[in-house]
Amino acid sequence: MENKKETNPALPQYVLAVKEIKNAIIDSRYRAARQVNKEVLELNYGIGRFISENSRRAQWGSNAIAVISQMLQQELPGLKGYSEASIKMMRIFYEEWSVLFENRQLTIDDFNNLIDNTSNNKITICHFSTEKISESDLTCFLNVGFTNHYIILTKTKSLEERLFYIRRCAKEFWNVETTKYHLKEDLYHKEGNYLFQTHQNQWVFQHIVHRKNYQNASEKHYQVLMI
Repeated sequence: MENKKETNPALPQYVLAVKEIKNAIIDSRYRAARQVNKEVLELNYGIGRFISENSRRAQWGSNAIAVISQMLQQELPGLKGYSEASIKMMRIFYEEWSVLFENRQLTIDDFNNLIDNTSNNKITICHFSTEKISESDLTCFLNVGFTNHYIILTKTKSLEERLFYIRRCAKEFWNVETTKYHLKEDLYHKEGNYLFQTHQNQWVFQHIVHRKNYQNASEKHYQVLMI
């Protein structure tokens, strides 16, 4: 007599339950990662502003960033992401994007801060907000990692080109190597030329069709007149 395996009638429900729990876990991790990335970008922007305001105005010595980096390592052993090169990257990140995010009018205190050297001794962490780009582009901006941001900034100039790579990077989950590859291949201009050529071809095709239809209509009109 053959032994038949007993099947649990509730098994399909368990499969669905596992699927739902799995999706919830993945979604939660993704949202947590996005939030962490947002805070990292805001922190690096704030540090970049602090470094820029103090180092660009000759308030610190020429070797200040290297010394600060070394002292940070001593204060927080094992700290990663705050080498001299990384801190300089934060400064560039702030300086390149401040045009977009520093969009409020200067107050009397702001002008006083420009004169008073002691006013630059605190780091201010601000939440990113701007009316100069769309909400969807701002979301893409916040979903791109800091290293990818830096690479895009150093290889592009215009806001339009930077936003192009930021959108693609966020939506297609580019890693650092993928970002470098597409920048090296000049994807922005390649796709721009392709779209222009496609638009031009469509215009030529429509023009030919319109001209042919006009000729057919003229011939029919002539035949009617000859009857």
